[in-house]
Amino acid sequence: MGAIGFFAVCIAIIAIGWAICERIWIHSDGNDALQQTTPLERLTAAAVAGAMLWLGVNWLLALTHTLTRASLLIAAVACMIAALILIRRNFALPRAGVFALIVCLPIVLWIAYVLWRGFVLPPDNHDALAYHFPKAVFMAETHGYGYFVTADPRVTVLPANYELLLTDILHAFASNPLAPPYDKCWQTPQVAGAGFAELPSGIQVIGFTGRGYCFDNELPAHRVFVQPARISRSLVSNARWLEFMEDGGYLTPSLWLSDGWTALETEQWQAPGYWRNVDGAWFSMTLGGQRAIDPDAPVTHVSYYEADAFARWAGKHLPSEAEWEIAARADLLGDGFGAAWQWTRSAYLPYPGYSAVPGALGEYNGKFMVNQMVLRGSSHTTPADHSRATYRNLFYPSARWQFSGVRLLDYLA
Repeated sequence: MGAIGFFAVCIAIIAIGWAICERIWIHSDGNDALQQTTPLERLTAAAVAGAMLWLGVNWLLALTHTLTRASLLIAAVACMIAALILIRRNFALPRAGVFALIVCLPIVLWIAYVLWRGFVLPPDNHDALAYHFPKAVFMAETHGYGYFVTADPRVTVLPANYELLLTDILHAFASNPLAPPYDKCWQTPQVAGAGFAELPSGIQVIGFTGRGYCFDNELPAHRVFVQPARISRSLVSNARWLEFMEDGGYLTPSLWLSDGWTALETEQWQAPGYWRNVDGAWFSMTLGGQRAIDPDAPVTHVSYYEADAFARWAGKHLPSEAEWEIAARADLLGDGFGAAWQWTRSAYLPYPGYSAVPGALGEYNGKFMVNQMVLRGSSHTTPADHSRATYRNLFYPSARWQFSGVRLLDYLA
């Protein structure tokens, strides 16, 4: 529903409110009370009454998940028909009232439209980018992030941390009872690969060794010892996660770390983040709006605690970041990049010999090397220049707002 439709609804709201107020005045004190009110007072009372009625109807529909743009358009047409009838029967404004209506009403309607657009209806891509772009540019200039080109022809460059802006948008839209889409054509990635692949074992080298840019936490390259193991070529799918849920995964304390079970009870986790049970069926809030769970898509928006519990339930382990990087270098991962960030069991700590770079940039990584876990790979919202085998992402173990998924590992006897 565009601006014209919105203004039509507002006029209809005022007309209906006018009729309601008029009937209340006549019923309570007779025509004398009605005659004693000025047109401006009647207009104000009508606007308040109509707005309260409309707001109530909107949120009633929102709470029952039936409010859509189509229903709003139908309601607008119905209200316009009612308005034509009510205006003909009830509007009898003197010239002063007409002047006040002409001058004040457009201002009030425009303010109402801006508020409606900002808090209820989702912005289109251009609006969202225009709103978030100043913040993104500020972050880029402050922290020195790179730029990347988007697929949107209206925006030529954006900072690399635009991924975080998309996660912010998803979180905001998921909190909206209308569950609006950011992009109706948004495609969710599918799991790729099958089975397990044997890792190169023994002494291996991890860390950034090539030419070009990297973050200081990817340095220095160093040797690690890797036990014989097999790593899953594919991420854990939604179908597999549903099996975990149906088997009581969220109800079995023995599967969970102590802090994880505390987080589960505190936050009342019953499913991954942004999942909703509607009439017995599971749906997920995505950047394309609320959709039925795709069984072949990788599970996302799970915490480290959930990933660890799932691995224990499956009789497997989460890989260490060294094991993950070695697998990525050996091209053993079917969906290592571009699907979901993958939790590892490695705490976010400095590499042996690490030294923070001088200046403000040195605070970006070094000061966070405690109480957080490492994620590897990249998601479908990650810029290309942040998708490399040595890149180390980090989040607190309870975080679920990022596109974080799960990959399993199994040690060989």
